Amino acid sequence: TAVADIRLQSTAFAADAGTDPDTVSAQTITLQAGYAFTIASALVPVLEPALRYSKIDNNTDNSNEGALYGASGRQIELGLNVYFNGHKNKLAVEYIHWTGEGASGAGEPTANILRVQHQLWF
Repeated sequence: TAVADIRLQSTAFAADAGTDPDTVSAQTITLQAGYAFTIASALVPVLEPALRYSKIDNNTDNSNEGALYGASGRQIELGLNVYFNGHKNKLAVEYIHWTGEGASGAGEPTANILRVQHQLWF
């Protein structure tokens, strides 16, 4: 499977006496792909490697608001899903590397995350 999407958002704020903008625009671009294939094993019948790239910009007028994970930046995700009983028993292992927007040189904000999760339907 492969998916590409672009999300655009505009948030309007009530005017006040402060210096906050009246409208904040955001944009997220995501490209992802995965391929599930069967192997000759009763223990692990289906493996699905997956890859995702995201460019997240929570404020398109500000190019330096990526100081904390979850804020604007670039994110690369590498994962492997293991299906034991269709979608009813799945193990996922994923590595995420995030770099904050506007980051350059030494001390740039980054995050490295290893996520392991198990899904069991009954």
